[in-house]
Amino acid sequence: MRVWKYALSIGLLISLFLALLSTTGNYGLSPIKYAKFLILIAGLIMFYRRSKNNLSESPNLFKYIASGAKISFVAAAMVGLTNMLLFFFDPSFAIQKYNLEANTIGGAAAISAFLFVELLVMGLLCSYVVYPLFKQKLLVPQPEDNEGSSKAQNNN
Repeated sequence: MRVWKYALSIGLLISLFLALLSTTGNYGLSPIKYAKFLILIAGLIMFYRRSKNNLSESPNLFKYIASGAKISFVAAAMVGLTNMLLFFFDPSFAIQKYNLEANTIGGAAAISAFLFVELLVMGLLCSYVVYPLFKQKLLVPQPEDNEGSSKAQNNN
């Protein structure tokens, strides 16, 4: 259940961010649009950090990569839907991508598809990178544990 909460939150944040950019000005080629990836990565990091108790119980990599995939899929779908809603509200508010403008519904759908694939792939890649980093931190023995075990061996 926690996965869906994070997925909807991340999707809402990215959608609001891109909607704010597209309604306030023309940011078609601006690098500030890449901050959507930072929002996605930060959301995945927060999800894995909050789930670290579960991470130590199960070494199942697929389970957590699938969680990252669900989060990025829902976020990407929300961004695509937001783009279509912006187009129906006012075509000039639709998000621009790769010098494509949403003049027609087909153009808006193409841009939504590009955004969907882009966020989905980036989310999959990031979850594949971020999860093992958290898992590695959990598997590295803490210095206190090593000292405690050596003291126990010296007492025997």
